[in-house]
Amino acid sequence: MSRADRQGLQPVSSVFLHGGWRCGSTYVWNRFRALSDTLSFYEPFSERLASVSSESILKNTEQTWDSRHPALAAPYFSEYLPLVGSNGVCFYDDRFATQRYFVGTHQKLFEEDYLGLLLDFAGREHRMPVLGFSRSLGRVGAIKRAFDGCHVVLVRDPLQQWLSSRSYRDCAPGSEPSYFELGPLMILALAKPDSPAGAIARWLRLPTLSGDSFRHHFRSLRRHFHTLDDELSYRAFVAVYLLSYMHALLYADLVIDMDLLSRSPSYRQSITAAFSERVNLAPDFSDCSLPLHATDALPIDIDCVHDEVAERVLRHEFEYRDHSASASIAGSFSVVINKLRSAHRGPANASEHSSLRPLSVGHTANRAYSGASPLRRWLGL
Repeated sequence: MSRADRQGLQPVSSVFLHGGWRCGSTYVWNRFRALSDTLSFYEPFSERLASVSSESILKNTEQTWDSRHPALAAPYFSEYLPLVGSNGVCFYDDRFATQRYFVGTHQKLFEEDYLGLLLDFAGREHRMPVLGFSRSLGRVGAIKRAFDGCHVVLVRDPLQQWLSSRSYRDCAPGSEPSYFELGPLMILALAKPDSPAGAIARWLRLPTLSGDSFRHHFRSLRRHFHTLDDELSYRAFVAVYLLSYMHALLYADLVIDMDLLSRSPSYRQSITAAFSERVNLAPDFSDCSLPLHATDALPIDIDCVHDEVAERVLRHEFEYRDHSASASIAGSFSVVINKLRSAHRGPANASEHSSLRPLSVGHTANRAYSGASPLRRWLGL
């Protein structure tokens, strides 16, 4: 259903939760799912939706794999059951998973009819739609341009997020790279060659992926990276992290620092109050607790990776965009840089987290970039 067709329906407020893999997005989505007034869709861009059946949905729970997710009242994709056809969920396209991860704010959003279907279905059920993404950060602006609602961006300590992804490598045969590690590599490898992400892919010497299916892309990467160097894995993750958040933060109606949500009772209360004020919902975050992964024996120079990837990402971004667009992302980029700098590097049983301070976007200065030579000084690196 097109946007014009939807305008004839009674407007329904909605919540869009934008996060990444292993950042706590499932937890936040599940807290909304627990509310009786919502219809909460899990990972609307997941590649699984291209081929799910009613039977496979009912079998896919947090207990069928090492999810480390909270207990769920129903299987992940139960809300999609009425929308399943002969070829997966109606209107879903396999390219939505990672091929179209980066979509400019003013580019055509091919996902519009599909997302509109989810929103309209919830509206017809007289419930507020909540969409809990883990693959949307590169297209938050485009989604917000197409759909009103409360757009929430979830941010977690990047080092801890990557360590959570990497920890699944130990569960794989022969210590193969985990699904969550291959995700950023796939996003970069599939990016348009003339884009900043495409330039980063060439810098990292990632393979060219052909074909159209997520399954084909994933298998190709897994064969290419039968073993994966930790430094390459982290560089790819940090690049996607920077490229995603420097734009996503510009369009956030609310930003949730997942590290603070996990460890600060007063912060949890303030986030619940923010949702109550914006969408008249009060999700309970009182039990939020993200684990801290050990960092004592990291085999890579974290500061060096942060500096080199940040410098290259920013250079490619400013080469790609005009001066006004470059100035608009300067503030959000500095916020993400601060998150990188505050990455937690202490023992896993630490009682406090190094990034326990508010993440602010609105009060960040939009400094204009003045060229490549003073780049490191401009960043404060």
